[in-house]
Amino acid sequence: MNPAALCRPIVDLLFPPGPCILCGGESRGGPVPGICRSCWRGRSKLRDPRCARCGVPFSCGPRAATPSSLCGACLKALPPFEAHVSIYSYEGPVRRLILLYKDEGRYPFARPLGRALARRVRAEWPKVRFDGVVPVPGAGSRRLRRGYNPSDLIAVHVSRRLGVPRIPALGLRKTILPQKGLSAPERRKNVRGAYRADPVRVRDRTLLVVDDVTTTGSTLREAARTLVRSGATVYCATVAMALRRDMDWEGQGPPPHGHGLITTSSL
Repeated sequence: MNPAALCRPIVDLLFPPGPCILCGGESRGGPVPGICRSCWRGRSKLRDPRCARCGVPFSCGPRAATPSSLCGACLKALPPFEAHVSIYSYEGPVRRLILLYKDEGRYPFARPLGRALARRVRAEWPKVRFDGVVPVPGAGSRRLRRGYNPSDLIAVHVSRRLGVPRIPALGLRKTILPQKGLSAPERRKNVRGAYRADPVRVRDRTLLVVDDVTTTGSTLREAARTLVRSGATVYCATVAMALRRDMDWEGQGPPPHGHGLITTSSL
């Protein structure tokens, strides 16, 4: 039996669970302290078929795509990273959980999020041997206000789970604005040339770039481009992906509601 499950009754006795932080219901017995089973089971997990490069789910049926199929965006401009994987769709309880984590100082959530991401990475690339985990730097203003970088804390737990070092190989070359609220062109412009990397630390290394959420992919592309130019091979992993309804593999309009998703009860 899972040791955490054995200890849970003792933890509940010493620290009685309160209401679920997502819905206000009873959180006792939930798989994560402070979150009820109903909310935990309401997460939307991304499913195949997906773009082999950026990881966005295709809106076509599984027979219309192969493991090497690329979405229209990647066919137009191939990302500098080898591949990207994300666990969840950025909606519902996942979105609320990440917003609490990032905007309300619930930094303990970094542990379950990081562990879940590490498991997803292992399942996605079982033969890849990473030399380090690299967090994406956040906007300086938000980091000062929060007191921590959300991506960095998640990267700490990913690195521990994978058994490879966390390498803060990326730094900021310029001031960037928070990406939230910006259009796709504004996001690309905001992060263009924003990062710097030390070639001595990354050359000839296979690195895993970690971030919490990806929307247009601009941040991941720029971070990967910076590391690749310094001689690294880069893979990317994010906890959640905000699905863009215009990213249709067949180029024939937005996918039907909920396509590309499954509701899962396992982290």
